[in-house]
Amino acid sequence: MKGLTFASHYASEMDSRETLYPLFERVFDIPVEVLKDFYARGFWDPTYCPYTFFDGTRAVANASCFTLELQLGGQGVKAAGIQSVMTHPDYRKRGLMRQLCEQMLVDVDQSFQTSWLFTDSPELYTPFGFQVVPQYAFVAEYSHDGDPEAQLRQIDFQQEQDVRLVRECFVDHQPISQTFAPVGYESSFFLHMYSPDFQSYVHYSERLQAIIVFAVKEQTLHLYDIIGKQLPSWTELCTEIPEPFSRVTSHFCPDQFADRVFTPILYDGGGKLMVRGQLSQEQSHLRMPMTAAF
Repeated sequence: MKGLTFASHYASEMDSRETLYPLFERVFDIPVEVLKDFYARGFWDPTYCPYTFFDGTRAVANASCFTLELQLGGQGVKAAGIQSVMTHPDYRKRGLMRQLCEQMLVDVDQSFQTSWLFTDSPELYTPFGFQVVPQYAFVAEYSHDGDPEAQLRQIDFQQEQDVRLVRECFVDHQPISQTFAPVGYESSFFLHMYSPDFQSYVHYSERLQAIIVFAVKEQTLHLYDIIGKQLPSWTELCTEIPEPFSRVTSHFCPDQFADRVFTPILYDGGGKLMVRGQLSQEQSHLRMPMTAAF
C-alpha cells in the first residue's frame, strides 16, 4: 500500500510492540496502560505474532495469530488463533485487512491444519475460507440446597499471591472436555481478568485445589470453567457452591461429567466462533469457554 510500510514477527521487541497499543485503544477501547500492565505482569502470549501496516511509526492496520492448543475429539491439536484484526477508522476501505489476512494465512496454513477466530462480523471472514461453528449451552436439572459454609473465595486479581495461585492451577491442568476444549489459554484468561464482572465469577477451592468460574442467577448455576490438575466429580463440585440452585447450564462441553445427562441447546450469545479447516461429524456440539475467548 502506497505510503505504508509492513512489519511482522516483532512482538518480542518492546518499542515495536508498544506501537500497537494505541490502535488497540482506538478500535477495541483497551487502554494503553492495561496493555502495558498485561505485558509487565507476564501475561503476554509468547507465540503472539502481529502482521501490521504502519504509517510512519503509527500502526494503522493489524491482524495477528497465535498458537491455540486444543483438545479436539480426544486428541491434542495445535491450531492457530486469529485475533487483533483491526484498522484505524481513517484507513478503512483500502483493502488493508484483506492484504494482512492473506499474508498471515499463507504462513498459518503452512504450520496448522485449522484456524479459529471470534467475530461479530462473520461475513468479513467467509471469503478467506472461514465458516461459523454453531456453539451450544448444555442444560440439566439438578437440585442443590446450597451450603453457606462452603470455603470458596473470590480471586483478587490485584494480589500477586492470587495471580500465582491461578498460574499454578494452569500448570498441567486437566482439559475441561475431551470433545472440545482449549488447553493453553492462560494469556486469554488473564486478559479477561481486567474486567470486574469477569473477576466476580472466578473463585478458588482450597479443597479441590482448582479455580471454579461460575455464577448462580435465578436458581440456575452457570458453569463456565474449572481449572485444576484434576477435575472434580459432579458431587464434589456442587458441594463447593454456596448458593442454592435447581438447574445447571454448562458453558463448555460437559462430557467429563459422565454421570449427568445434559441437553445441548443452540447458543446465540456473544461473538461468532469460526473455523478455517475441516471438523468431523462427531465434533458437532461444541462450545469455547468464555475464559478462553479471544
